[in-house]
Amino acid sequence: MENQVHENCAIWMAMETISPKWTIHIILELMTAGEDSLSYGDIQKLIPGINPRMLAIRLSSLIEAGLVIKILENPHTPKKVRYKLTDTGKDLVSIIIQVRRWAVDNLKPNERCLNDQCRHATEIQKFLSEHPEKRTLVYLDVSKP
Repeated sequence: MENQVHENCAIWMAMETISPKWTIHIILELMTAGEDSLSYGDIQKLIPGINPRMLAIRLSSLIEAGLVIKILENPHTPKKVRYKLTDTGKDLVSIIIQVRRWAVDNLKPNERCLNDQCRHATEIQKFLSEHPEKRTLVYLDVSKP
């Protein structure tokens, strides 16, 4: 019965998609790549601690959700595969900015992050300058679906 309550809930569905461990990390790294795509190896190097099997699982689920696209650059052996955020995936940038703001206000991150000197903060600013349409304010309007 409880699953039926959450089955079509927008918030529940969104959290099921983006909350598994490493998912936001992968989205963030692909976002900071901007218009470039990243190889599997690139992503693994950028996310310390993620094991190869988990990276493959998360990338597959992000592709299935329509947040990431898999680009086959060389169909011959050895295959060269790259990954890139879709427009739907890029829409998550405003959520990531809000999460960062919440963390700065509540979790006491290091001084470099507070001063926008960490790589992710700088890359988010760069991304937003390249995609001004993604600068939408995040707000909660419960009157609209």
